[in-house]
Amino acid sequence: MATSITGFENANLSEVMKKSLIDAFIASGHSQHSGRAETVWAIQEYCREAKVPFRIEVARFEGRPVGARVVRTDKDLSVAVGKPPADWVIEVAEEWSPAKEEKSSVQQDH
Repeated sequence: MATSITGFENANLSEVMKKSLIDAFIASGHSQHSGRAETVWAIQEYCREAKVPFRIEVARFEGRPVGARVVRTDKDLSVAVGKPPADWVIEVAEEWSPAKEEKSSVQQDH
């Protein structure tokens, strides 16, 4: 298994499973993953290709990852996503948007 940009192992997914994860993300604007976060890469890859801004959040309890989620950042999803338990720490593992990438690309060209 390869390691994703967020440092988690990537699960090998069938095309059917990958499509199912992406379809659920498209419908809700967010995705939930286990603490191993092995399927985050599928949503991350979709978002980059479709130019959908996103944030990857990792939930930790007593220092251990207990869950991860990918959230669209171009919509207010605070009600849909909900709040984690008070004793969990939420860390942003990555935040990406096509605007940031274009800006970075323009700066490199100069």
